Amino acid sequence: MNKIVHRLNGKFRKPLVALLVAGVTAGLFFLIGFAQINQNEKRCREIFVKIDSDYDNYFVDKNMVMKIITNDGKNPVIGKFKKEIPVTQIEKMLKKNPFVDKAEVFCDLNGNMNVTVSQKKPIARILTGSGTSYYLDEKGDLLPLSQKYTARVLVISGKQADLEVRKFLENKRKKMAVQHPLKPIADSSVFSGPVMELIQFIISDKFWNMQIAQINIHNFSNVDLIPVVGDQVIQLGEPIEIQKKFQYLMAFYRQAMTETGWNLYSSISLKFKNQIVCRK
Repeated sequence: MNKIVHRLNGKFRKPLVALLVAGVTAGLFFLIGFAQINQNEKRCREIFVKIDSDYDNYFVDKNMVMKIITNDGKNPVIGKFKKEIPVTQIEKMLKKNPFVDKAEVFCDLNGNMNVTVSQKKPIARILTGSGTSYYLDEKGDLLPLSQKYTARVLVISGKQADLEVRKFLENKRKKMAVQHPLKPIADSSVFSGPVMELIQFIISDKFWNMQIAQINIHNFSNVDLIPVVGDQVIQLGEPIEIQKKFQYLMAFYRQAMTETGWNLYSSISLKFKNQIVCRK
């Protein structure tokens, strides 16, 4: 009798296992499908908004986010079924805001909508010849000024800066004309590498970030710096070998300025290799 049972076990074991696996799989699909249907039938009860303010910027607040989500109150979300909420569309609309870098929107198991927004980081403010000002963010993109918040950042001016802004805006208009309105514009930068490297160098150094108030870009070979302390213009020249030039300037500050004072010279030139030329 044991031998017969053993033969039966060997003969039917594989089909039984296959049937068991199929049954479990079907049951899981049923439970998952039922859970999804159940979730989609839940109504949105509350909206939680988290705004990343790591850079101490306050261009975006909860009221602004709620206006975008609800289309200025015309399309309320609370009370809607989860399946009726266009989460992907809301994310795209949030990303269209010029101060929003990233946006994530999802509905949790309790029916709540969760919104996380990261803000762009302005690193400079560009003054143009027309009188219009823009913020420059860390990726080289332009941001409009905000009536809600003013960022205290480095100022950039000059003929070349004005020209680069106009070229950048014109290129952006052309890209927008051929792209879908909800698709992001391809990354590009107002300034070339050396100018962005100069800006990043200044703002990343604690002393120079406090001491340099303005960059005046006449052209890419003729860049001036305006300090906070001292009446002189710092003639940087071409923005190359930046670290070395600022090392010379720091050495000059420590040695000469302590003896002569900060207002003796009208200009300090770093244009010439391995030397500083001052003019009274």
